Amino acid sequence: KVANANAKLKAVPVKGTVIEAPAKESSPVPMDVSMKEEEELCQAFSDALNSVED
Repeated sequence: KVANANAKLKAVPVKGTVIEAPAKESSPVPMDVSMKEEEELCQAFSDALNSVED
């Protein structure tokens, strides 16, 4: 016999493994150097995406 299609499904909680992130250490590199690297990475992605033809 087919079950009622309108019956609500029971929510089942999913237990996941919690992995703790290591504590952040203060960076010896100045923040502006990190920003420069981020800008270079963004520019590299932009250049790659701009070269893609539709």
